[in-house]
Amino acid sequence: MKTPKIKHTYEIDQSGKLEYTSHDTVLAISNGKSFSVALKAADKRLLQKMYRKLFNKNRQFVYEVFSALVYILLHQVKPNNQVTIDKEYPGKEALIKLHVIEYDKSKQKDLKEIINFGLVGKKSPAHKLGYLTFKKQKKPDKIISVEEIVKIIFPSKKTGYSSISGTKGS
Repeated sequence: MKTPKIKHTYEIDQSGKLEYTSHDTVLAISNGKSFSVALKAADKRLLQKMYRKLFNKNRQFVYEVFSALVYILLHQVKPNNQVTIDKEYPGKEALIKLHVIEYDKSKQKDLKEIINFGLVGKKSPAHKLGYLTFKKQKKPDKIISVEEIVKIIFPSKKTGYSSISGTKGS
């Protein structure tokens, strides 16, 4: 059996856009070693509701949650090379990069230097992993909870999302 060829650049791809709250979202990273995370549709709806109620910023929900998912992937894999994130939200790359850097409290890597945006094609291992996971042909390596996202985006703030869903707040 062939071992996967390690590319110089890590690639991140998304399957199932965050704004489509009727289905799960999967983000996958690959560079020979791969990792995928999934955010359930119900959790996306809860986060979206929180953003609408607390901040009146529906669209901001997409960029901040996407950035948090990217951060989780980078934190899990700890890439040692360049990372190319697929251009899922054209024109918002600088905002997404800013959020990812902001979420990295440990500052173990200089994320500013390694994060880039580009087109990740359908032949990319990250795309294949994300798609297969999205289609439930593979299990995600990690299912992300609302609590995890809230802790990343609002590390020291009371979010009050418990008043929205009746769940435990941070």
